[in-house]
Amino acid sequence: MSPILFIRSGSTSNLKEAINQVIDPTVSLDGIYINPTNPHYSTLQILELILSHRPLTPVLLIDEANQLKNPSFSLFLEKAKISGVVSASGPLLEPSPTDFPRSQPQSSFPGFVAIPLADLLPLQKTPYTLFIEDDSRKLRLFAEANSNLDPDYLSALKQKNPVLHVHESDLVKTRQFLQFARHHYLETEGFPRDWKAAETLYRAKSFLKSLQISAPQEGFVEHAHSILSDVFQLISGLSQSDEFAGLVRMAKDCDRNLHCLTLSILVCKQMGFEHNSIVEILGMASFFQDLSLYHTPFGDLSEAKRDLLPADTRKHYDHHPILSADLLSKNTRLPEVTLQVIRQHHERRDRSG
Repeated sequence: MSPILFIRSGSTSNLKEAINQVIDPTVSLDGIYINPTNPHYSTLQILELILSHRPLTPVLLIDEANQLKNPSFSLFLEKAKISGVVSASGPLLEPSPTDFPRSQPQSSFPGFVAIPLADLLPLQKTPYTLFIEDDSRKLRLFAEANSNLDPDYLSALKQKNPVLHVHESDLVKTRQFLQFARHHYLETEGFPRDWKAAETLYRAKSFLKSLQISAPQEGFVEHAHSILSDVFQLISGLSQSDEFAGLVRMAKDCDRNLHCLTLSILVCKQMGFEHNSIVEILGMASFFQDLSLYHTPFGDLSEAKRDLLPADTRKHYDHHPILSADLLSKNTRLPEVTLQVIRQHHERRDRSG
């Protein structure tokens, strides 16, 4: 049996290693587990990545917090006689999964996708029509869709031909569904709430990450407004205290600004504030409060510990509320009240800070 790949939360390097295993056709995997409630990556994007490189590999979506602690999961691993588990994890924010380069070898035939032959070993039938490269370096038919597979023959063939080829058009319907899910299905009530929260927070975190990498681009305020509206709608759909607490924990684990943003919207929503007031004032202020820390003469200070900074750097850090508001004032049409909230977001009741 081949290993099962876990894509979990933890260190960035381990998750990148997992992605590299997904796109490496020489690595044999019997399955891939993804936690759709993890806000550090987009499950929908990773599914697109898997579809591009391993369309035959089974994918299981599991909520780690509930299912991995269940004794039946350990029993499943034992009964399935899984020989090993590759545990890979971490925030995958730069680049996003769909930006990862394709591994070599890839299909050199236009319109085809190369897949690891090893992915066929656990299957009894092939879900797609498969092609193989012959000795004259041309593609010929290997197996029609729904054909029976001989694992012994495949194991021997793998030594000579590690990859097979699938016509890209056969994957179009699945890819279109994933793209539809990302853009439309997330907005429906039928989409799991925890998954929707993770996808929304990942989108917000990715946007903040883009601001850290490069200066704000034209339209960034409109983009932020769209994300904030999604967060507002997400909170509006919650009704139980444990649901509120779960979202706050998820946001806190994802990013400090998103934690502040979620708490602000949650408090204002409970106080009966209108949507526009929340999004335009506190939402935008929470989002952009540290904007001037991303690109400073001393580098990115957004994650810096103030007390550990040298004196000159600390002085610049202490002025970041005013600098952030000034930067937005020059480049956007945000309301003055939003800019004032940013200027005062470290101010204490005695006006110190």
